[in-house]
Amino acid sequence: MGKLPIGVQSFEKIINDGFVYADKTEYIQKLLNGGKVYFLSRPRRFGKSLFLSTLKAYFEGRKELFSGLKIYDFEEKSPSSWEKYPIIYISFAKGDFKKETGLSDAISYSLEEKKFVFITGVTKFSKVSLFSDLNQLEDISLSEEYAGICGITEEELENTFASEIEALAKKNDISVEECIEELKKNYDGYHFSAGGIGVYNPFSLLNCFSNKDFERYLFATGTPTFLINAIMKSGRPIEDMSEGISATKDRMENFRADQSDFVPLFYQSGYISIVGYDKKFRTYKLAFPNNEVEYGFLEVIIPLASPKYEAPDDAFSSEKMTGYLENCDVDSFMTMIKALLVSLPYYEGEAPSNEQQWRNVVYAIFKILGQYVHAEVHSARGRSDCIVETGSFVYIFEFKQDKTSGEALSQIDEKGYGIPFISSGKKIVKIGANFSTELRTLDDWKVEKSC
Repeated sequence: MGKLPIGVQSFEKIINDGFVYADKTEYIQKLLNGGKVYFLSRPRRFGKSLFLSTLKAYFEGRKELFSGLKIYDFEEKSPSSWEKYPIIYISFAKGDFKKETGLSDAISYSLEEKKFVFITGVTKFSKVSLFSDLNQLEDISLSEEYAGICGITEEELENTFASEIEALAKKNDISVEECIEELKKNYDGYHFSAGGIGVYNPFSLLNCFSNKDFERYLFATGTPTFLINAIMKSGRPIEDMSEGISATKDRMENFRADQSDFVPLFYQSGYISIVGYDKKFRTYKLAFPNNEVEYGFLEVIIPLASPKYEAPDDAFSSEKMTGYLENCDVDSFMTMIKALLVSLPYYEGEAPSNEQQWRNVVYAIFKILGQYVHAEVHSARGRSDCIVETGSFVYIFEFKQDKTSGEALSQIDEKGYGIPFISSGKKIVKIGANFSTELRTLDDWKVEKSC
């Protein structure tokens, strides 16, 4: 096994110190052949800085660093082999731009000569003059040709990290094939074009190989509280991010700080990714890319990103709650839900202001429990709030806010939410519950069951 370059962003250091390196140098050739001013959007922890470091070494003519890599033979055949160029390398990651014109001055200076230019970051702010003034700027963020420029492809995973996969499989007592499938479920699924190849998150992948454990490493580097607040304020069902959100290319690419639409920010930050494309309407389908992102995000939703959150004893024991559902102990299950909800320090100190925000929290709880969850399920006369299926039971939930549990229970029958499950052979359990904004939790519930 080679050394894993966790946190190493220097191409020179990776090569000279013998770290494992997934060869991305073929993309340098593509960039040089295609144009000279580029922009690339990729999420954090996706290898942007490493690729910039690779570009820098190439333009410095550091031939010795590229021996054995894909661009080496191409460069050896070039009449201007390993020619050296002056490099302007600017990073805004740690800059202190207190001067009003500091940012624009730095950018203008760096682009004055219009050499080959490569700009990268998480988001392209639509109102920043850099992107409106540079008419020749080629945005390759959604280009199929450059879909694998950052991240680790399936081919790179199996060829470059064969020893690491074998060691990971041995440690977890599974086969190599099972190990690859587990890696795919947890860290794959990022797509940056309609028909392009998928890639793995390199940060999570390297940490998984280093620790030999399938943990959720992305959220360990920081909790995206601004994203949590964005979706909670939007009133949008969280399940949309599991089942898919439709978006145009323009909506995905252009983020404005003053807009309420969370979709471009979620996409560009890597919390949802392309899972489908409709050629007729030219719209993309966006959803959680993998288990690491989905379940990590849902776990953050439950305490609503509050660093002061401390759950009461057994407030969220997935083992106990699953057992209650499997044994049709509805009262015990709902009591645990109530204990959890009352303990939550809701964002900005406020209890949820509408039913959708309550449902988002409950949906996250059910999803993490690993149950088969349907939320907002349609029937002929409406849609139920949540359906949970176990081996023997179908639980139909209807939630109200500042009304009565009786009204919620009656709606299940009035709208015929249970009809699609009559022929399932499972026992149907109907639960009507009411959220109280005054109490900041469930105030009561009623159950109608046949178990």
